[in-house]
Amino acid sequence: MSRVLLVMLLGGCGRLAFDLGAAEDEDLLELSIRGHHACIREGGTISCWGKNHTGQLGRGTTSPFEGPANAFEGAQRVFTGENSTFSVDIDGRLWGWGDNRLGQLGLGTTTNAESEPRMVMLDRDVVEVGAGELHTCAVTEDGEVYCWGDNTCGKLGDGTNTSRPYPQRVAGLPRIVGVEVNDLLTCAIDTTGQVWCFGAPSNAPAPCSGGELVPVAIPELAGARALGGGCHLSMCAIDSGGTPRCWGENVAGVLGSLNSTEARPAPVRGLARAEKIATGFISSCAAGDDRFYCWGANGMGQLGIDMPAITQSNDAVEVTALAGMEIDDIEVGCTTTCIRSGADVYCWGGNEDGELADGTQLPEFAPRLVLTLMP
Repeated sequence: MSRVLLVMLLGGCGRLAFDLGAAEDEDLLELSIRGHHACIREGGTISCWGKNHTGQLGRGTTSPFEGPANAFEGAQRVFTGENSTFSVDIDGRLWGWGDNRLGQLGLGTTTNAESEPRMVMLDRDVVEVGAGELHTCAVTEDGEVYCWGDNTCGKLGDGTNTSRPYPQRVAGLPRIVGVEVNDLLTCAIDTTGQVWCFGAPSNAPAPCSGGELVPVAIPELAGARALGGGCHLSMCAIDSGGTPRCWGENVAGVLGSLNSTEARPAPVRGLARAEKIATGFISSCAAGDDRFYCWGANGMGQLGIDMPAITQSNDAVEVTALAGMEIDDIEVGCTTTCIRSGADVYCWGGNEDGELADGTQLPEFAPRLVLTLMP
């Protein structure tokens, strides 16, 4: 059994993009960051830290925790939403805790919050979860997608705008292997790499403009290699040729574009190819060929370039501190970014809610080693 060594964490850290070609090595360590809290899974134990105003740390309280505190035992996966957390147990059952005001925990209720794990009303084995601010979707072992919670813009994919506090199957999809969400959009990737989406790509020029109530195939993303959901209104993917593309609302340059919105997947400025990609609230990052790039806001160090004077970049900029490093996972939260390289996890960016778990609320403008998996 392995153990986690926390470096510069207790004394002294998004949602992972779905990668169609990723190795299944999650038995050792899994990291998930989306909103302003983070969780790790080591073996079957999930520990969380950071913001806890809706009980998203799973500790039976809404008090914050500066360092990782156990939230769930017997887990095989962990997924964080903006104000919620989900775990798949060893039997494939899905559990959730945190914000539930619009039924996004899938409990059949709309209680404001649950500060301890509760079993989701889904009698299926779950393999992947996409959790947003107000809605959640899951992929089952047989490749089906179920969604629940807020249904603004039709992001539950059931042909209506009716919110549902319990899982509802999304019809019209082939066998799905991954799902990602943002505040208004849900996208899934099938076994061939085709990306399917429902909901709205952005809230401009009018709410739900250009939205779809049922899944539609995205022609630019046939044979896509990776998919990453955002913390607000962004979505990114890597197309069949390896080109990173983003679409939605371009807050602070999060899409890597000069336009205010992108209704269709558009190439990221300054980055021709990538292998992995993730997007958050106002920044995005990608990796490829042992090089790492970020774009968007940098007011709290989100770009990881150790240049506080640069507050935003609409072009991808290289994070030279990670040059030559093999990047296994990318997690971009609302203002915090973490990557995993082998057994090591590096984090940087916002820390206003203790996301970096260093006992301060000070941001980090460059990658810092925060976690190592020890044999």
